[in-house]
Amino acid sequence: MDLYSDCGVPVRPEVADAHAQTLDSFSRPGTWWRGPERTEIVAESRRARIEAGLQEADGFTDQDPGSIADLPEAVRRVAREAAVSPKDIGRDFYDGAVPEEMSDAEYVEVIGVVARAVDLDVFARGLGLPMAAVAAPKDGEPSRERPENANDDIAFAPMIHNGRRGGETGKAIYGENMMPNIIRATSLVPDECRGVMAIAIAQYVPLEAFLDMSYCNHPSVNRTQMELVAARVSAINECFY
Repeated sequence: MDLYSDCGVPVRPEVADAHAQTLDSFSRPGTWWRGPERTEIVAESRRARIEAGLQEADGFTDQDPGSIADLPEAVRRVAREAAVSPKDIGRDFYDGAVPEEMSDAEYVEVIGVVARAVDLDVFARGLGLPMAAVAAPKDGEPSRERPENANDDIAFAPMIHNGRRGGETGKAIYGENMMPNIIRATSLVPDECRGVMAIAIAQYVPLEAFLDMSYCNHPSVNRTQMELVAARVSAINECFY
C-alpha cells in the first residue's frame, strides 16, 4: 500500500511504509481498545481538527459519533483535546479522566492513537493531499496486557525505565537504546510506544543515530537544519517538551 504514489512530491519509501503500517494499525484491536473504538478515536480527532480549522475535511467521510463505536464521552474529550490543543493538557486534565473515567493505560492508548493520526493528517495536509481513509474495523479483542514494571516517573502516567531499570520489558521495547522521554511517555502501552517509535525513526533519525549530530537522512538537509526547524516548530506550537 503506497499512500503517496500519486503525490507530486517524492516521499522516502521508509516514510511511506511507516505511514501505511500506522494507518493499518488504527482499525485493528489494540491493547485496551477494540478496532471499532480505535477507528472512532481517529474519527473524533479528525472532527475536532476540522471544526477548529486545523485540517481540511477532504478525505474525511464523517458519520454520526457512535456509529462506528459508542465511545465514552471522556474518551472523546481526551481525543479532541490531544488532537487540537495538546499544550493545554496538564495534570488536572489527566486527573479528571484517570482513574474514574478510564484507566491510565486506556488513556495512554488514546493519546498514542491520536498523536499518530494527527502526524499522518498533517503530513498529508503539507503535501496537499486529503486525509487517508482508515480501513473498516477488524474483529478481535484487545490483548489487555499491562507491563509489570511500569513505574511513576516524570510523566502523568507510569512509564518503562531506560537501561537496566527497564528490565526485559524495556529491552523488548527499546532494544539497547536509551529512549528519549517523549517516546517513553507512551511505554505503559508497549505496542503504542512501538508505533510512535516507527514514525519517529522513519521521519526523524534512527535511534542509534539520535546523538550523532553528523547524521542526516536526506542530502539536502543536514542534522543542524533539521533540529533548527524542529525547535522553531516546537516553539510556535508551545510544545512543553
